[in-house]
Amino acid sequence: MRLSCLARSPNERILAAAEGEASRFGNAVIYLIDLHQNKLMNKITFFRKGVQSMAFSNCGKFLIAMSVPEEGCLVVLDVNSGLVCENGTAILRNESVNKIVVNPYTDDYVDFVTVG
Repeated sequence: MRLSCLARSPNERILAAAEGEASRFGNAVIYLIDLHQNKLMNKITFFRKGVQSMAFSNCGKFLIAMSVPEEGCLVVLDVNSGLVCENGTAILRNESVNKIVVNPYTDDYVDFVTVG
């Protein structure tokens, strides 16, 4: 396992740790860890080549994740199910996103910006 990035939920209950390259199983995994119980909650295996950046929404229900440039995919994931939200995928060709910043002034929806 080679981790590339970490994100902590706003309530500090969940830590997301992502692999920056494909594992021996053929995909990159995002591990969601419950910090209060110190146990693995879920493994998200959406990305094939690696995860470069992540951020939680202010409510903590969503995780925004960006793949490595070779894959070029940004997604909004539901933390509870580990699934991509409806209309929560964007394909970015030859883009490198180093940071995802969530708008601190909104709780009603997911509002964020990416920095290359």
